Amino acid sequence: EAVQAGLAGLRVLPAPALPPDRGSGLTTRQKALDVGFRGVRAPVILTLDADSTLPDGWIARMAGPVLAGEVDAMAGPVGFRPLNGPVALWQSCDAAHYAGVANLLAATGLPSGVFFGNFAFRAGLYDEMGGFEQIGQALTEDLAFARAIARSGGKIALAGAQSRVDVHAAPGLWPLVARTQRVASGPAS
Repeated sequence: EAVQAGLAGLRVLPAPALPPDRGSGLTTRQKALDVGFRGVRAPVILTLDADSTLPDGWIARMAGPVLAGEVDAMAGPVGFRPLNGPVALWQSCDAAHYAGVANLLAATGLPSGVFFGNFAFRAGLYDEMGGFEQIGQALTEDLAFARAIARSGGKIALAGAQSRVDVHAAPGLWPLVARTQRVASGPAS
């Protein structure tokens, strides 16, 4: 699929050891993303969760408009599977609500959010915005990134339902709480 999308050199980056923290003020997640984003030698960066299930043609739909120079980034929807209990249903409703609000904000020209669990962007964009040191903090790294793109005048297009990526739902309430605390480590925004 990567070859068909014009990304013959697509590769998954292994998780490198993070450099020692020198008082950067970045969250652990921001540091990991920073190492990954700066390590890319391709025109487009695609971000997913490790447990993602991709629909056929996902790479082309997400990377194509970025490669063509039509947009700076593509944001896609995220769902949770299996839908076998109230926690999974809650996560799916929450993600759909977040995406809906983001879509409404984007439609009115206001800065919106994205999910790094289904995102593609022009590789040079990260360095142009100064990395997370300049991007700053928000509730989540992906929200901070999307707001920085908007501040820089960049364009984020929203992918449709055919680009939805599914990830594993939390197995219960307490794992969901732990995941939420880990992901939402930034300040209120």
